[in-house]
Amino acid sequence: MRANMSYALYQARGGRITCGFDGYTTTRGRHEGIDIARGVGSDVHALVGGKIIYIARGHTGRSGLSTISIYNASLRKTVIYLHSAPRSSLRVGQTVGRGQVIADESWNGVSSRSTAHTHVEMRLGSRTHAAKSVGDPHLDNPNPGRFWNSQGYNVR
Repeated sequence: MRANMSYALYQARGGRITCGFDGYTTTRGRHEGIDIARGVGSDVHALVGGKIIYIARGHTGRSGLSTISIYNASLRKTVIYLHSAPRSSLRVGQTVGRGQVIADESWNGVSSRSTAHTHVEMRLGSRTHAAKSVGDPHLDNPNPGRFWNSQGYNVR
């Protein structure tokens, strides 16, 4: 039985998808991930285990993007989390397990607290950065629905 991805990301009561893959409606470009929101300060859990290959510790507001990139060698995929505040204990090279708390939901790299969410993006291979979305008319990533299903998640 699959778990809802929004529940697995936040556990407790789960969250809600605020923008699906390629789901921009008012922003120019192609949305390369899935945005899920629960509330500022909520624990963010790793959806897939692996090795942390990149961390950027941003700050709240439009220019303060945070990134956590976790590479799973057996799947040959990287799962990238944007906008949330990485936990201070996280280090590049560290291995994290599925379900481990990795961040707190925040609004790092978005315009206001009311738009806080976690952007979750699956990338092929070992990649440190998310694909460009805003203003980019091309999709770099395949639709991740099958991948998330193979990991035991319903994309909702």
